[in-house]
Parts: sequence; C-alpha cells; structure tokens
Amino acid sequence: MTIKQSLRAPVMYGVSVTADALQLAADLTGFGVAASEIAEPYIGVTILALFKLFGVSVITNPKRVISMIAGGALDALSGGAAPFWWVDVWYILRDVKQDEAELEAQKQTEKQSTSVSINYNGMRMPQTQTANSYNQSNSNTGTNGHIAPAPPLNFKGSRRPIKTSKV
Repeated sequence: MTIKQSLRAPVMYGVSVTADALQLAADLTGFGVAASEIAEPYIGVTILALFKLFGVSVITNPKRVISMIAGGALDALSGGAAPFWWVDVWYILRDVKQDEAELEAQKQTEKQSTSVSINYNGMRMPQTQTANSYNQSNSNTGTNGHIAPAPPLNFKGSRRPIKTSKV
C-alpha cells in the first residue's frame, strides 16, 4: 500500500521535525537524555516505515542507508543535543526526486525513439506502404506535383498490368 505522492514531503518533514523538536526538548530538560537515546531507534524505524508507505525504498539504496547512518552519527557527536532526522529526510527526498527525474527523462527518450512521425514538412503522409511504394517506383505524379493514387489491383493481386502473350 502506498500513500499519495503529493503528501510525501509534508508528512515526512512533519514527522522528522516533530521528532527532532521532542528530542531536543527532552535533552534540554536534563532528565530526558536517556529517553531521547532510547527513542532514537524507534524514530528511525518509523521514518523508514513511512518512506516505505510512500513507495520509497531506503534499504536497497546505499546512499540512503549511509544518510541514515550519518544522521545517527551527527546526533551522537552532538551528545544527543542536536537530532538531525530532518536532514536525513531532506537528503532522501532530494535523492528520490533526482531518481524520478532521471526515470521520467528515460521514459520520454524511449517514447520519442519509438514513435514514428507521420508528418513530413507539415503534410500528412499516407499510411499505406503499398500505394506509397508503388507511386515512388513508378513516379505517378499529378499535374500539381501530388502523388497520384495507386491503380486498382488486377486479377493476380498485382498493381501492374498483366502482359498477355500474343498467340
């Protein structure tokens, strides 16, 4: 199950900033340092689960895993006084946007390479290959330069007249 993509950034930033604010408030009071350190793994798992609900895989992308580890390291270096969950969320969301942009560009390139233009110099070209190839090989052009329609099929399925031998 995935949640709407338009809600991804607001929800992720809301959860991460709220977690950072609560941890900072707990750390500043003095008695909440232990509670803040105990909450760290739960907050991390919650953020990973939210990313998964939004269809973003953090575990399978090495850059995103390193980001989560680095966020924990920054928190540990500050003595728990400066949680950086919002930095992790910002980096992962930025990485996801880049991946989505690359995927969209790749889809556009594939779409352009597979589509065949049926217009040439602003004129719609004929769809049938048989009439077009016949006209090009026999150069049946009308008086104003337009390609003349192909003659009807004869008995043998050929557009060229049947040559009969004189007996």
